[in-house]
Amino acid sequence: MKKTMILILFALVSLVAFSQKNIVDIAVESGNFKTLVAAIETAGLADVLKGSGPFTVFAPTDEAFENLPAGTVKALLDNVSKLRSVLLYHVVSGEYSFESIVLYPALQTLHGQSLAIDTRGGLKIDGAAVTVKDIKASNGVIHIIDTVMIPREEANLVQVARDSGILETLVLALEKSSLVDTLRSGGPYTLFAPSDIAFARVPAETREALLNEPQWLKAVLLYHVVQGEYTTADLLNEKGLRSLHGELLNVKINEAGLGVDNTLITIGDIDTGNGVIHVIDHVMMPREWRSGLPSIVEAAEQAGQFTTLLAALKATGLEETLSDGGLLTVFAPTDEAFAKLGQETIDGLLKDTEKLKSILTYHVIGGEYLFSELKIAQSLFTVNGKPVKINLDGTLTINNVNIISRDILTRNGVIHVIDAVLIPR
Repeated sequence: MKKTMILILFALVSLVAFSQKNIVDIAVESGNFKTLVAAIETAGLADVLKGSGPFTVFAPTDEAFENLPAGTVKALLDNVSKLRSVLLYHVVSGEYSFESIVLYPALQTLHGQSLAIDTRGGLKIDGAAVTVKDIKASNGVIHIIDTVMIPREEANLVQVARDSGILETLVLALEKSSLVDTLRSGGPYTLFAPSDIAFARVPAETREALLNEPQWLKAVLLYHVVQGEYTTADLLNEKGLRSLHGELLNVKINEAGLGVDNTLITIGDIDTGNGVIHVIDHVMMPREWRSGLPSIVEAAEQAGQFTTLLAALKATGLEETLSDGGLLTVFAPTDEAFAKLGQETIDGLLKDTEKLKSILTYHVIGGEYLFSELKIAQSLFTVNGKPVKINLDGTLTINNVNIISRDILTRNGVIHVIDAVLIPR
């Protein structure tokens, strides 16, 4: 009797100790989820599942992963986007105990698709048997399952958002602004999706006004959508992306992580049938954020590697043109690029300002073209009147000249640094 009481007391103490730890810590300490923990870390979801939640996690054991077809685990670990989708398919927003789960025919996952609940002969989640139930964590509950669940064919952006359980306000906004059909059938798109918490952070009066002004709401929502599919890995290589609203989204990496404008991506790379969703922690408002940026000429001066270019602009009177006015794209040769011409050629050009002006305007395109937009163009006409040929064969080149630094955003356009001077044909 005494021994039994000690065992019960030990179990209660262990349960209390476990409940004070978050979902990831419990998975790590249990020792039965090494593959799951490795997958969570590889997918970049550890911080999410350590967060406040609450979450319900259906956790496959190491044995469950071993039962997958040979090579599946390695393939998943090598494909972060697919891995993240599989893992989010095992996570439900909210805390659902065993007793509450059996009351539902299905539960919506963070991946967006629903999990079928079957209570015949024991509890099964999407065909996976629950072997251990109700492991309480500080930010939710874990139920251990004997099978890794794989999402079915991907739903579209709107369906995934609707089914996620954490984007209800966004879906309501899409419906009010008549954008559902656009995001359901078009694409591929990248959707930076403000969570319900993000919308809750907007002052109540502003939020109410926004949801009741369809045109304003539509502009705000289109500011969160980009044409094309950009995973978090892709975003790391971009400085800016153009939203469907027409303005630029400033891609930022800081100590807190990756985000756009002044937001943080809290859950990234949710795959859908027509694009990818990144959940963000704030609602973004279109605004003229460029006002604090330098002009094209000022940016060139600050860089310190365009002294010849600046001298040429001054000699031809183009300095003012590149300082104000409409948006421009400039392919900027460095001092080293000009040096390849030879000093005698440079001196001759500085004296022949008409020829020099023809060359300089061959480096300027009216309008703003980010690197991501150049990649889908074959040629563009310059201010000179002649086209430049854009080629993407491994690396992107302009008239076979390399872009060595890209997307330097300025007040009046964008600069792409090139390693040779473009000569009009």
